[in-house]
Amino acid sequence: MPDLVPQPESPRPEPLEGVLEPWTKKVTILVCWTRQLVPENQDMIRILQYLGCLDVLGFYSGHYCWNATCNNCIFTFRDPRTGEVKTQRSCQTRVQDGLEIVHLPKDVHRK
Repeated sequence: MPDLVPQPESPRPEPLEGVLEPWTKKVTILVCWTRQLVPENQDMIRILQYLGCLDVLGFYSGHYCWNATCNNCIFTFRDPRTGEVKTQRSCQTRVQDGLEIVHLPKDVHRK
């Protein structure tokens, strides 16, 4: 009878593996006063998708343009470098360590 040797657990895949830009570490952001660890080097719209905050059907059915023209992904955040509150498109804003989301885009819900 062969010895049963425990096998190491295979690493769990990250959400959106193959969709996100390459990254090596996670950064901390605040989403409506809740601390979240998220992959660096991403647009904020992908971070919202990563966190499960976007309605999947609306996300892929044309609600978002992916061309930075529709304004449906506009959100408000506090810039961690300056402390300034800004309103920008999440598809054109890169995640930064310490970024604080003050107001989510329409149709985006905190999970």
